[in-house]
Amino acid sequence: MQRNRFKLDISATQARHTDPTKYIVFGLWLIGHSERAIARAMGFRPKQISGIIGKSEYKNRSAMTDQERKKLLAELKEVRFLDGVPLDGGRLNKIRWEIIPLGGTQLRGPLKRKIR
Repeated sequence: MQRNRFKLDISATQARHTDPTKYIVFGLWLIGHSERAIARAMGFRPKQISGIIGKSEYKNRSAMTDQERKKLLAELKEVRFLDGVPLDGGRLNKIRWEIIPLGGTQLRGPLKRKIR
């Protein structure tokens, strides 16, 4: 009888999200979209989006002022292109890089249609 026939690679079971995925999530989060809306647009579960945001410097969005969010969003937009290629693969081309004031009305049209 063979024991330990299959070795479990712990690093393989802990999938990490790619930098483009994180970039898209951070951008949409700072703009003001909900975790659920981002998850639906990206094809993830809301818990996955929550995990990505929870480990970032942007996790406490509700405590930020609109000016702070604008500044962070502008910084994020500045690093969007790397050697002329968008970090997000062009998925955020149709997104307006303007924050939605917290408690304000949402933008028209589904987010999923805008990032596909």
